[in-house]
Amino acid sequence: MSAKLKPEAVMCLQAYWADSWLRGVQSETQGIDWVQQRNRTQTAQSQGTQRFATLAKDALVALIGPGLSKEAHLRASEAFQSPFTISVPLDDDTAFACRAVAALGPFMQPWRRGQIRALENIQNELRPWSDWLIQQMPQSVKAVAGDKHPALMSFEAVVCRWPDVTYASRFVTGFTMVGEIEESGVFRELEVDESGPTGLEALLGQTAIDDLAEMQRRVRPCAQDSVVLEMTLEEVNEGWAEGPFDQQQLDERFGVGQWRPLERFLHAQSCGKIRCIENG
Repeated sequence: MSAKLKPEAVMCLQAYWADSWLRGVQSETQGIDWVQQRNRTQTAQSQGTQRFATLAKDALVALIGPGLSKEAHLRASEAFQSPFTISVPLDDDTAFACRAVAALGPFMQPWRRGQIRALENIQNELRPWSDWLIQQMPQSVKAVAGDKHPALMSFEAVVCRWPDVTYASRFVTGFTMVGEIEESGVFRELEVDESGPTGLEALLGQTAIDDLAEMQRRVRPCAQDSVVLEMTLEEVNEGWAEGPFDQQQLDERFGVGQWRPLERFLHAQSCGKIRCIENG
């Protein structure tokens, strides 16, 4: 099996990489910079927001004291720098997008259509590869990822110099839920205390038995239970999940203390959509 990718399509999708090379800021990977997360104060200042309410214990001292008239307040504020002169900290790829919009202006839409056509060309060429990869998926993975395009995802990771090049493969083999987490190159490394048990050793056994007993004491019926059950059964019918099971069935399937339950509850998004969330 082979894929004949059009060179012009591959080059078209690397505009940001080319821009980085021309500016001399090229690197082997181009992941997230986390600039705004590392510069929270400047980010808040540039957006004209305050991080805490005036009376909060962590609030900054007011720049202009209370009790002034409107005119006096305006005169006092003239001595301070305008918030509009404070630059907004941006990730390099976001700054590239802003420059592209400013440079292309009304030609942004034709340029964007060209990008989409190039991506569609690559997608069509890689379709046989994804079809083969879907056939290799375990049934549990295919139930939730059988409509994905893992070959295209892998291509995008490479062409965009995304640090996590193994991400697409997990849509074929599945993501592990417990155990060691692979280094993705996207998030900063954390110091882990390895003096005690970790992974399954810490999660199963007597710890799992105690956790189940504590959850049964703590969790009480509520008005949302019927909706949670209905949405869960919909996922089962669509092949995304198995069950439902009771405690005895799970003990027989995995062994006593060899499984752990997760609480499920409803979350209303700002758009009004209701989703089920597992408390992991």
